[in-house]
Amino acid sequence: MNKNKNSLPKLLIADEDEDLSKSLALVFSDKFDVRIANDSPAFKAELESAVYLLIDVNIVENKGIDFLISIREKYPNIFIILMDKAVTKKSQLRTLYKRYSDASVFKPFDAGYIQKLVNRLGAKTTNSSA
Repeated sequence: MNKNKNSLPKLLIADEDEDLSKSLALVFSDKFDVRIANDSPAFKAELESAVYLLIDVNIVENKGIDFLISIREKYPNIFIILMDKAVTKKSQLRTLYKRYSDASVFKPFDAGYIQKLVNRLGAKTTNSSA
């Protein structure tokens, strides 16, 4: 059964790694209207209607903590999942970034794990609104 993409929740993948973005899009394409943003103009165009945001922490670092805070303030209902490398030199700063997200995942990650993470976040909303 082919679902109408407009009826699916929108998941925005923001990562400069186009191959990773495409792989993640395949993982989520059956349950989400997946959009990919590999640059700032695409990101800005897609963010407003996103329900989920998978964003690489390096994008946040390049723009600064105010960028992440502004997303959280402007879109309080969006689920933000930070994607990060397991080994970091700036762990304190990244911990601060993670404070403004709903979850984080370390690269490389198993596709099944990130699917469960997104589903768990979605279940929180479903359970809290019931």
